[in-house]
Amino acid sequence: MSLELLELAVRSLDQELLGEVVFVGAATLPSWITDEAAPPLRPTADVVVVATRMEYAAFEQRLRPISEGGS
Repeated sequence: MSLELLELAVRSLDQELLGEVVFVGAATLPSWITDEAAPPLRPTADVVVVATRMEYAAFEQRLRPISEGGS
């Protein structure tokens, strides 16, 4: 996952949804590492969700309009 994709995800969420998520892990590393001498980062495509099944199902329903191109 690139920083550009992470930024797209942030821009796609409304303020209410954005207030309910936390971006962590390797996808966030480009925003933390500023040393130009640091080695290149390994790409990552994994996503980790911490929620109960009911919470996840409810959140997924709220995300559906966004993923289908709506808002």
